[in-house]
Amino acid sequence: MRLALVALLYLLPFCVSAQREAQSFGRLDALVGKQFIDSANALPYDEVVAHLDESLTVFTKALRYATELGYTQGKAETHRWLAIVTYLKGQNERSVVHNQEAIRLFQALGWKAKEGDQYCSLGFQMKARDLPRASNYMLKGMRMLEAEGDSGRLTAVYDNYGVIKLLAKDLDSSAFYYNRALNLKRLFTDSLGIPFSLNKLGEVHLLRKNLVAARQVFDEAYRIRLLRKDAFGIMENYACFGDYFLAAAQSDSAIFWYNRALDQSRAQAYPFMTRYCFAQLSKAYELGGNLLVALQMHRAYAAITDSLQTDQRTRQVTELELRFETLEKDRENSLLRQQKTEQQLVVSRQRVWMVALASATFTILLLAFFVVQRNKQREAAKRDTAIILERERGLRAIILATEEERKRIAKDLHDGIVQTLTGLNFRLQRPQQHDQAQSQQLLNAAIAEIRDISHRMMPRALAELGLMPAMSDMLEKSLGAAGIHFTLDQRGMEGQRFDEALEIGLYRIAQELVNNILKHAKATEVGVQVMRSSTHILLMVEDNGVGMASSKTEKSGIGLTNIRSRVSTLNGEVSFEPGPRNGTVVMVRVPV
Repeated sequence: MRLALVALLYLLPFCVSAQREAQSFGRLDALVGKQFIDSANALPYDEVVAHLDESLTVFTKALRYATELGYTQGKAETHRWLAIVTYLKGQNERSVVHNQEAIRLFQALGWKAKEGDQYCSLGFQMKARDLPRASNYMLKGMRMLEAEGDSGRLTAVYDNYGVIKLLAKDLDSSAFYYNRALNLKRLFTDSLGIPFSLNKLGEVHLLRKNLVAARQVFDEAYRIRLLRKDAFGIMENYACFGDYFLAAAQSDSAIFWYNRALDQSRAQAYPFMTRYCFAQLSKAYELGGNLLVALQMHRAYAAITDSLQTDQRTRQVTELELRFETLEKDRENSLLRQQKTEQQLVVSRQRVWMVALASATFTILLLAFFVVQRNKQREAAKRDTAIILERERGLRAIILATEEERKRIAKDLHDGIVQTLTGLNFRLQRPQQHDQAQSQQLLNAAIAEIRDISHRMMPRALAELGLMPAMSDMLEKSLGAAGIHFTLDQRGMEGQRFDEALEIGLYRIAQELVNNILKHAKATEVGVQVMRSSTHILLMVEDNGVGMASSKTEKSGIGLTNIRSRVSTLNGEVSFEPGPRNGTVVMVRVPV
């Protein structure tokens, strides 16, 4: 899969060049009115952010055309672009206004997915000023996008929510959302978005002091952006390399890469990157012992920070955000008042009928009381029966799994060892025909057969090397032997050993999931990830098969019940979800 992606990326520069030729800034000069608006809004993201000053001029012109024509759809899209451009140029108050206007217009058009995406954009752009409110806006938008099933927009939203979690110092959640975004982007072959997720994962690796993993993802992101000729993204990767060398205490290399990013940020008029480079250069020069230049870099950082965040501008942005929240609450209150008026009208009509039918109502209520009581008793009995059945099903699953294992072992003993030992016994009863060499071969074969059965009951790799080597061996002998392509990724698990019960339990759960995939999923690719935090281990198994709704496996089947029982014994949690397009994603989370 990785080779196929690289091959596709080699073709992307030609596709991107063709697209830019078709939708370049130069071709807009010959257009007016609605054609200009639609062509401007169709510009590629990487071209827009690589030419911020020119983009601001183009979208300001498009907004003027859309306003004159009363073109609501074009006006909403133009406000969305202007929110992005003004934010990247450090014009926070203008960005807030454009975000709010885009949300209002998308609401009027009834475009729920774009409204949700805009809420996420607003939340992400206010993260530095008010992290809790930013998180609330992003969650609101994310829920709207998930309800609409808009996987395309969710890739960027998961990335940005990972940033929110990183600012909240929740590294595990941040890595989870970055990986979730990356998996979707790889599925869509999104060569523009994949490097962003990779660099964000690299930041998490740096915070965890895992420099090797950080460099690997930074390099992969940089290669993709070079193939795309993504000037804005390449600038971001320069800064990432600076972060890597700063974490590695290599000040000269860090200074080199930060200066390259600084030159690009000035050329592209991107003040946030300029400010970041000055701050990091101050640290790098201080690490190298050049305190005078470090002080100069810090002063440059302070100057650009003052230009971006004066007290007056901060107050203006806060007032705009509060005003928007007030309008949102007024809109919600208006809807509630309308609903309340309608409810009061319904109540008044009901009272007229209630007066006329008072005696009949009393009789109905009396009968309803008895019916409700009887239904409650029936529901309680059903609930108790369901609980008992679920417990019996779990116990039956474990018993059946144990009996199946015993039958398999008995068959192996009968078909292999017993026949070998019977032949050996026959030879020993006839000393005159006894061939010591052949008898020794039979005995060695019996010993080897017993050892093989023993290893299948408790793999040697699990006992001697630990969970990850045993899991790798199991996947190779099952999925690999069946011709199914698989990957096994681990984070924080290298060289780790855990309690014996925990290792055995996770190994058997993974083994059961793989067996279910082989029996029912009809999958051609399987991805397994094992990640460890300070308190938990997360096992995620994803396949591209027919999915739970289409496969023969039911949620109440013996295999899945057995998995739930094993997870329960480890005090863990398990979830079964459909994949982004097809297949199944199973997540098991157990405490360490």
